[in-house]
Amino acid sequence: FTLLIKILAFSYLIRNYGLKTCLALTPFLIAGFTAIAIVVGMLMGYTPAAPSGFIIFFLLMALSRLFSKSLKDSIESPAFKVIYQTVDEKVRYEVQSGIDGTVNEMAALSSGILLAGLGALSFIKLIHFSWVLFIIIICWIILALKLYSEYRGSIRKSLEAVGTTDSSVSNNRIIFSLKNRVAGNELFRHEYFNIITGNLTSLEHSENKWFLNKVIGHARSFQDLSLMPALKKIAGNRDVEEVYRHNAIEVNDEIETTKGDTRKLDQKGHTKADDEKLIAARKTLSGDRLPQTTEILRLLRDNNIESKRYAIYMIGKFRIRDMISEVSECLSLPGLETEASSVLSSFGSDASDDLQRFYLNSSGSLNTSKLILRLLGKLNTRENNIFLFARLWSNSRQVKEVALKSLIDCGFKANAEEKDKLNQLISDIIGMITWNISAQLSLTKANDKILLEVIQKETFAWNSFLFNLLSITYDSGSVSKIRANIETGTVEGVNYALEMIDMVIDESIKAKLVSLVDVVPDEEKLKNLHTFYPGEVPSYDNLIEDILNRDYNLISIWAKAFTLRHLDIISGEHLKETVFALLFSPEKILQEEAASLIGRTDKSLFGEILHRLPKGETKWLGNIVSGNTTTESNLFEKVTFLTKLFNHIPEDELLLLAGSVQYHKPEELRAKTGLPDSIIWILQPDFTILESFGVFDSDLSELNEQKSFASDVFIYLLPFSGLEEFRKSFPDNSFEIYNYIDLQVKNA
Repeated sequence: FTLLIKILAFSYLIRNYGLKTCLALTPFLIAGFTAIAIVVGMLMGYTPAAPSGFIIFFLLMALSRLFSKSLKDSIESPAFKVIYQTVDEKVRYEVQSGIDGTVNEMAALSSGILLAGLGALSFIKLIHFSWVLFIIIICWIILALKLYSEYRGSIRKSLEAVGTTDSSVSNNRIIFSLKNRVAGNELFRHEYFNIITGNLTSLEHSENKWFLNKVIGHARSFQDLSLMPALKKIAGNRDVEEVYRHNAIEVNDEIETTKGDTRKLDQKGHTKADDEKLIAARKTLSGDRLPQTTEILRLLRDNNIESKRYAIYMIGKFRIRDMISEVSECLSLPGLETEASSVLSSFGSDASDDLQRFYLNSSGSLNTSKLILRLLGKLNTRENNIFLFARLWSNSRQVKEVALKSLIDCGFKANAEEKDKLNQLISDIIGMITWNISAQLSLTKANDKILLEVIQKETFAWNSFLFNLLSITYDSGSVSKIRANIETGTVEGVNYALEMIDMVIDESIKAKLVSLVDVVPDEEKLKNLHTFYPGEVPSYDNLIEDILNRDYNLISIWAKAFTLRHLDIISGEHLKETVFALLFSPEKILQEEAASLIGRTDKSLFGEILHRLPKGETKWLGNIVSGNTTTESNLFEKVTFLTKLFNHIPEDELLLLAGSVQYHKPEELRAKTGLPDSIIWILQPDFTILESFGVFDSDLSELNEQKSFASDVFIYLLPFSGLEEFRKSFPDNSFEIYNYIDLQVKNA
């Protein structure tokens, strides 16, 4: 009886308060419960000298209950939860509640009745129960093997039933669903070539009034003959507001009268040459006569961006395949990327060879390279896919990500030879993630939770890249299901995913992948991974230097910048040299944060490196070191502010947008005579937004209505041209920004 009470008490404490609490209370429990047991025993007429068989009987009862509960919690319950994963999601929880509730209780009642019935029979002895138990065990083993076989079969069926999903996100989805002026202007640029070639579907699908306004306004300003069909389409659409229909009719009549002639005279009364050339180009573009090659080349050689734009539109409209290479070269010209992309897309696979050739010639331009890879992905030919496949081994992380995304969007499936290469790349990526896990463990030991969150984001990004790789190496639907189950974080979900991995993934990387995705503490996970990727957990100081010195394509620029901001001072000669080296970084944010860290440590240190810096940067960096700059003007603060607005976009991508954000005081902005079309945020010192609104044509009426501001209020100004650049570089994440403008920015 004493042992029974102790075991039950220990079980309760371990379950509810943990093992440490139980061990701490052990002496008190032994003394207390022993005394209680003796008193209860004496009251019942038994003394401590009772027969030993009586104690053994209760001991066996307690142990049987303990074993039963342990097996149920550690094996039976988790096993059934894993099996439930194979059941259709529509009925899964209904089946689970039925088995855990009604079926379980009925089974317990039935077994109790059976045991009671057998025990009532005089010829049934204790030894017979043992034989029955042995037979039941044999039956259970056979049924368990059969059940496991069926379980594996159900997994195979569920994997076969998984279909692939289209993960591509078109620019049309990003722009068509929005109603702000910026989106309307972007949509016009994106759809202009389609409109002049007779595809008017954008006029039917878009509900953006600014898009219609831009079509009508452009037609009026340039007397554009090519837009006359669009004007007639707007005029005849009864779903369009009356004012736009009326304006479309008016502009159409005006163009018919002028025949597209918008020539202007200079001060001496002569026709401007540029106007004459552009008028002729617009008329040629609107007609049916095939333009001469010399005429197009003359427009392409012109320094006027409008001339080049009309030239590439002519090449596209009249399907001049011999000049595709000239259009490809326009992808690297600021202001012509959208137009060149539209024209090249219209040529389909005919443009593939020229695009691949231009990619190799322009590999120094990251943005142009990414744009070409996206175009090749949309063309979706085997030759283009092979070209994209080769880019997965590029030195640039961004190029790898764009190439992989393009392969996924066009439904690429690796053959046997390509699968072997991808398996090696997957193994390399797991090795990179192993370093991140060791960094996380080091930061956990140092109790640096802030920097740990940043590294965890890095790990998550590489995990996403890893599963994207797996999706083109193996069945994408199966990989998606594996990932979904792993991300649940539950034992049953992960075990189910591991079973699927065992069926889907090749033996060459299976063990590595299982070691990575298994839900175990980082220490155990790292121990398992180190059997394949030998390494060690770095000390905290060494880790800081490793982060700052690590290749830009292995760790994000933001992680490096955050690490610099996170440090109070420079400690050690090695770290000092590392910080000095970052002053020469091509990334402005790293230069700023390195200079700030030098200023926090010892301003005199800047003298040691001053003579080695480029002359154009010494004053700027010197002001940061000495603290003579405004904190809000730093890129780090701008990225932090934008992250609060667009928290689903990685900080590394927002760096591009933050580079376009301008810092002003209200009085400085009011004094300006000209401003780009922009978003303006009026902010308090804690970056709380007082108001946000759009500015077009330098109209500062919204700002001037604010009669007075507190002395510490400041302004962030984001030109819409910067937003356009962001959309070209990161089209998948630009929807969140455009949607924010729709919902939060006044007059935009």
